[in-house]
Amino acid sequence: MIRDSQLHLVRVLDKRIKERKVNPFELGKKLKVVEVGKYVLCNNNFDRKRGKLDTPWWGPYLVVACEGNNITIKDLCTGRLRKVDVSVLKVFIHHELTEDELRVLAQEDVGECLVKEVIDHRVTPGRERFKKSYEFLLEFEDGDKEWSDYMDCRNLEQLSKYVSGKPELNLFQE
Repeated sequence: MIRDSQLHLVRVLDKRIKERKVNPFELGKKLKVVEVGKYVLCNNNFDRKRGKLDTPWWGPYLVVACEGNNITIKDLCTGRLRKVDVSVLKVFIHHELTEDELRVLAQEDVGECLVKEVIDHRVTPGRERFKKSYEFLLEFEDGDKEWSDYMDCRNLEQLSKYVSGKPELNLFQE
């Protein structure tokens, strides 16, 4: 499962948040103006339907560009950039958190810290053109292996590495 060092870091971050009188996840307000270089949380509902137990806000993300209401944010796990509307963002308060600690928080959203590598893939015959038809075999740090839909693992850095070494998966290469 989670390595001891990661678990310790999560506990330290949790303790830091609880010691403050204000919870940084709830303090954030909908943004009207965003500054480049600041960290934000992104609403989980805009991208896909959220499950009952999913967190309503994902992140943190780094703001890299602002053009009116269109904000370009950088995923701290994968380094991918995406444009979103300012209405789906809110401020992330991160007093005294290092870059590594922020990355660990971002990894928790996608379960990335648990996935060791992507081992294999399969696709429904005749549906090779559609990303949603693909499944990937994930190996976790505890040795377990599990097939996962593309939509569930699309944000994993390990998937990006796997796809880059497979020319037949050029559909996934950006």
